[in-house]
Amino acid sequence: PIIYSIKPTLLPLPEKTKIENNITIAFRVWMSPNRVVTPDVGGIHVAPALGGKTDIELIYQFQWHQTIKGYIVEVVIPFIFTLLALTLFFLRQKKILSHPCKWFIVGLILIALLRLNQAVSFWFDVESARQFSIVTPILITPFIAGSWILAWWEWYDLRKHKWIPIIVAIL
Repeated sequence: PIIYSIKPTLLPLPEKTKIENNITIAFRVWMSPNRVVTPDVGGIHVAPALGGKTDIELIYQFQWHQTIKGYIVEVVIPFIFTLLALTLFFLRQKKILSHPCKWFIVGLILIALLRLNQAVSFWFDVESARQFSIVTPILITPFIAGSWILAWWEWYDLRKHKWIPIIVAIL
């Protein structure tokens, strides 16, 4: 099964059915037994709304506005971090900063990507929950930690300790 994040979804029913007075709506949910760790995982967490087309569309729009408001910070913060990275880059280019800062720039860009991935995951169906759980903690987060270790290694001019970048690359 493919699992996507919780986002508003509108599923219109057919206008005409064979039996006009009787419509059956079924929801199938499944969760792997190894995922049953806490009682709040899996299943349906928001009750489906049934009603007239106009009323349901209003609820759908409201839910999307709430979702966008809830994750807009995940777009603003990456924008700010990218501006910080560009500022460091240009300050270094103009020789205003005497310290090298390429790893700080990498760290800021990676944090921006991590935060932006939150919004992308919750707004669009481009990444399943499983892919998100691989991209975030397994791919991006270790690179962020490594880039910040190398940033401080570079900033404090610890180049005589050549083993630090090797350990970071291995980890």
